[in-house]
Amino acid sequence: MGNTTEILDKRIFLGKNAEMHQVGKMILRNRVLEVSNEASIAISEITILPGEKLDLGTNFPSLQLIIPVVGELKLESGLFVETGEVWSKFIPKKMSLSLENPFDKDPVHFIRIEVPTRNFYSERTFDFELEEIANKVFTIAEFKNGDESFRLSLGNLQGRTDVEHQSYGPSFSMAVTGVFEFENCLLEQGDALSINQSGILEMEALTTEAMILILEYKNLNL
Repeated sequence: MGNTTEILDKRIFLGKNAEMHQVGKMILRNRVLEVSNEASIAISEITILPGEKLDLGTNFPSLQLIIPVVGELKLESGLFVETGEVWSKFIPKKMSLSLENPFDKDPVHFIRIEVPTRNFYSERTFDFELEEIANKVFTIAEFKNGDESFRLSLGNLQGRTDVEHQSYGPSFSMAVTGVFEFENCLLEQGDALSINQSGILEMEALTTEAMILILEYKNLNL
């Protein structure tokens, strides 16, 4: 299974098997979940070095989500996206997404999510406050087109906090920081877990601060 481990309807993506590595102007780590023979959902942690620009390609039509974790990004349009924001845009097959680190000395770290779809979604920016996600899982972005829908949620939990989250479809979750017991699986920083059905997701933070990212999806138009 490479860098994954299967447990019944769950699939664990271990961060230690997908080490951060440098590719040109960026440092990245990918988790890729196949949802068909031709398409995959990908969650990537990416660091852009100071003053550098990136052109991130796509292999299939997809909704692209950008979530800055440290610093801010400059888009090709001139728009800036900063911590506390989620930027999204539909990108056709074999098109690229251009991003720039506007800082001369500091790297920028962000999460990129690629959700395969043939449905068009307008460019949007969502805002959220860290206080909104304290000790709970909070929806920070939501999309719907016909029967297809996606929901992106984030939780920032204090140590030993128990939380339940009702998912409406299959989910792909990642421990952004800290350590969790998530659906009876131990998730350390960088680990991800996919679950192929809806249901209540149970989690407990095992470190002083722990942040979890949850992507839910339903009826992908592939």
